[in-house]
Amino acid sequence: MKLLFCDGGHGSDNIPRVGVKDDKLKQARRWWSEFAGLPFGHAAVEALVAVSQSRSLATAEVLVNEADEDGTVFLVVSGALRTVRHTRNGHEVWYADVNPGELTGDMAALTGGRRTSSVVAKSAASVLAVKRDAFLAVANRHADFAVAIARMLAFRLQTTSKHLAELVALPLSTRLHGELAAMGAPDPGDKEVFKIQSPPKVMALSQRIRATREATSRALGDLELRGLLRRGKATWTIVVPTESS
Repeated sequence: MKLLFCDGGHGSDNIPRVGVKDDKLKQARRWWSEFAGLPFGHAAVEALVAVSQSRSLATAEVLVNEADEDGTVFLVVSGALRTVRHTRNGHEVWYADVNPGELTGDMAALTGGRRTSSVVAKSAASVLAVKRDAFLAVANRHADFAVAIARMLAFRLQTTSKHLAELVALPLSTRLHGELAAMGAPDPGDKEVFKIQSPPKVMALSQRIRATREATSRALGDLELRGLLRRGKATWTIVVPTESS
């Protein structure tokens, strides 16, 4: 893990400085500024940059393990991470991707508990890491940053609530149909048609809609029988009827 700052000591807010490398400073300031919705030079942004460490990850490298006690928080700068959990039988269940500008590891930091999931690199990635105590110190001292964290958590709750409602209210084939339409590109000649040029694997689809591979395969067959999906080797065609059809 590379240090961003090299001056050491404490800042005016009494948060320990980890140390600066000029080539990383501007990038770190930009990412924290965008995450918090705060301007360059804001005290909270400067405090976060001062305690950040940079880390690079190779594809499939594990960043944190489920049940770990470490409470470090990570801001994704490039690439993508994936949060996963494992069932009692060892099956890996995908929860969500974490993309540039998004935070992961914050729940363990905020609750003081163990990690509830593992985080692995979906692709080559880089992150800014902040230790739990330093992260909480910034949140405690800067209300604007605390509001940014609350906003992030509220958005997550909203997204989770929407997904739960869909799981309860919508049949699997309906959810799959909507997911395929979202993945496809509109056909310029037909507003009811969407096309996927690189068809996904059934396993990848099952992870996206949080269903088993077998159930997803049956749902694909159901959509084909209903004329809502045509699967070719190179292209899938999804039909989304309008209300007047």
